[in-house]
Amino acid sequence: YAPLALYEAALNLERQGLARQLQEANKLLERLNTNYPANELVFYARVKQGRCNQDLGESQKAIGYYKEILTQSDQQELRRIKALAMHLLLQCLITEPEKKQGIRRFLFYGIVLPHHRGEVLIHMSL
Repeated sequence: YAPLALYEAALNLERQGLARQLQEANKLLERLNTNYPANELVFYARVKQGRCNQDLGESQKAIGYYKEILTQSDQQELRRIKALAMHLLLQCLITEPEKKQGIRRFLFYGIVLPHHRGEVLIHMSL
């Protein structure tokens, strides 16, 4: 029950959206990841950590969390969370001064699987 309690407490803090609460949520999520690395909530916690850092303006930290998710094995049960991480990573990268530079960085990371590149490029052009 402890991992779920940590995750839900972090979600409640994150919803408040204030910097101090986002930092506290990030600490709780890190504790979940450190103390319960085999728990299924770890992947969701990492995405939430990325989102907290993104909301705090810490794009590079957020990118690191999203990349961690995207480098996991391509298991069926992880595909949705990986798609979310990819979407959020792209958000971080396209907020750079020039959208094209962000897209180049996204593709440079080499984390987009070849069969997803077309989908990503279509979404970027919308």
